[in-house]
Amino acid sequence: MFIGILLLVVGAAGFIIGMIGIPLQFTSSILQAVTPTAAELCSTGETLDEVQGAEEYTALEGYRRSVRYFCVNAEGVRREVTGTFVTGMIGDTIRNLGGFLIPVLASCLCTIGFFLTFIGWFFSRRNMLRTTMPNNFVFPDEPMVVTQTNVTTSPERRKELAAKLRQIEEARQAGLISEEEYQRLRREALDDLL
Repeated sequence: MFIGILLLVVGAAGFIIGMIGIPLQFTSSILQAVTPTAAELCSTGETLDEVQGAEEYTALEGYRRSVRYFCVNAEGVRREVTGTFVTGMIGDTIRNLGGFLIPVLASCLCTIGFFLTFIGWFFSRRNMLRTTMPNNFVFPDEPMVVTQTNVTTSPERRKELAAKLRQIEEARQAGLISEEEYQRLRREALDDLL
């Protein structure tokens, strides 16, 4: 049960941290993807130049504009780095997907922790019931054990029982009842005493 509770706590903490971290990480990735810098794409001494294409309209996408990035050195030589930017953006996105695994794994830990806690609780309750139940209580999965108890009876009851047992014995000896009938009547007389 302790391990289950521990997994529940760790899983819940991981889930909360993951759910807080995912939006922050996602926002950071989008900001990096939308705003490239010269330090990321260009060599020392080069500047980043952004060239926007003409605005186009399509029915499903609406208005959009293509953007190309160039690194320009001191002599004015331009080197296109749009592909490098897109590749880096895709790589960052894939790396950030790992952050989505934290809440998923944390949820799995919580589920396992819940089941372990429940199973531990169930067995501890069962053991507790076993120790608090009377000795003659029988659980359904255990064989029934009959124990003899000490019975104190009044002298009158004992005399009645002795007389009844004598009558049953005399009937058997006279051949009025069979051996099976004798055993049954004797058992009934003794059960009546208890």
